[in-house]
Amino acid sequence: MGAAEDFSALYREHHGAVLRYLHRRVGADSAGDLAAEVFTVVWRRWAEVPGEALPWLYGVARNVVANHVRGRERAGRLAAGLAADAAGPGRDVAEQVAARDGVHAAWSRLAERDREVLALTGWEGLDTRQAARALGCSPAAFSVRLYRARRRLRAVLDEQAAAETVAGAAETVVSTAVTSILEVGRARG
Repeated sequence: MGAAEDFSALYREHHGAVLRYLHRRVGADSAGDLAAEVFTVVWRRWAEVPGEALPWLYGVARNVVANHVRGRERAGRLAAGLAADAAGPGRDVAEQVAARDGVHAAWSRLAERDREVLALTGWEGLDTRQAARALGCSPAAFSVRLYRARRRLRAVLDEQAAAETVAGAAETVVSTAVTSILEVGRARG
């Protein structure tokens, strides 16, 4: 038999058990889609499937469920954040754009390695162990990289805030000077 026939036999033998496992964990609505994901992973990693496949399949299913749950949680947090932004007293649109531009500017000033470390945890939602695996380093090394990347991002943001404060102070001085000049001109003339 070839790989396709072996995969089909494995699918027929274990699909029901995997589907029941998923159904118990995520309910009927998502179980079918997640079972398809499990067997997609199995097909991609066919060379890694051990002789006793069912426990390995449960491990793959557990990881698929974990990814599914994390995705739902992220979507929930995003929806809650959007609802709070829409419902609550919001900042002026110009302030929001300025803040976003400041973050983008700080982000672009970071080295690529720092952006990758921060993105894996902040945007991708990986924990230290998972992100370390993604980068091919130990969790301890990743923790140090994350600490340093956060520190560098904070330094860039603080530097930008200080520059904005100086610019704001300079603007205030210029505005005060212009007002004084105009008042002196009115008084004389």
